[in-house]
Amino acid sequence: MKTRLLSILGILLLGLSGCNSTLYDVGSTPLTLSPIVAAGFEKYKNSPNSPVIFVIDTQGRTFSSSYCPHSRCVVNHGFSQIQSCESRAIKWGAKCKVFAVQDQIVWKGPIFYPSSNENEFPFTITGANPKSRGGLIFSGIADVRSGNPFIYLQMRYGGSQCDGKADKRDKTWRVACRYAESFMGTFIESSKNLFEGIGKNSKGITVDFTIYRKPEIPTGATFTTQSNLAPAAMSVLEVCKLSFDDKNADKWSINPGKLPFVLEAQRRGFTPEKCREHIEKNV
Repeated sequence: MKTRLLSILGILLLGLSGCNSTLYDVGSTPLTLSPIVAAGFEKYKNSPNSPVIFVIDTQGRTFSSSYCPHSRCVVNHGFSQIQSCESRAIKWGAKCKVFAVQDQIVWKGPIFYPSSNENEFPFTITGANPKSRGGLIFSGIADVRSGNPFIYLQMRYGGSQCDGKADKRDKTWRVACRYAESFMGTFIESSKNLFEGIGKNSKGITVDFTIYRKPEIPTGATFTTQSNLAPAAMSVLEVCKLSFDDKNADKWSINPGKLPFVLEAQRRGFTPEKCREHIEKNV
């Protein structure tokens, strides 16, 4: 009886491992992140809630994401995030794909940061929707110039163009949107980001205001560090090393953060046994 139960369990586990290959729809085309999407991804990674999934359209112009209020969250398929993203991307004929699972980039194509003016920095206003877990994110561009007391702000909100400015002298900021609400508050210089502040929207709801520093990756350059390199661009040795369970070096990891590497190893036709043999021959 015990042998039979173990056999059934083995069949179930094999079935589950086969389902992993269709867990989410990962993008594979060359991708250039717009400044707005880059700002959204920085906010997603640094959220006080655990990031779950981040979806981007294939032109890098819009995004959707989800969070979890605790660390033990199950990674979903991203279907609802893809639908939300494509409700906007359909306007320019683009599809949306999964860009990151938790804080791990899984996009399989080359990824580029946009070419942008050296004075332009991404900024976000968050928390304007009290029903949204973690707060709704609005992203835009801040024009920050040395010697100029004003920081000029631009973003889109509810289909409306929004413009505003922040005053470095009295540390106040304001953004007004045509045919929509407005935001205003105060800010300070930050060691982590360029500037951080708080404020309220026209409905009296508290919001956070952040102007981010430039990403460390040079403008126009691809991701080159191993921690950010897409699994499809890694060597077999690197993929295999990152695919195994931390406590059992003979099994695939079930850690969601390592799932992209497991899927890539399977895509290349590797089993745990073949990966182990490859590591032993090449280390």
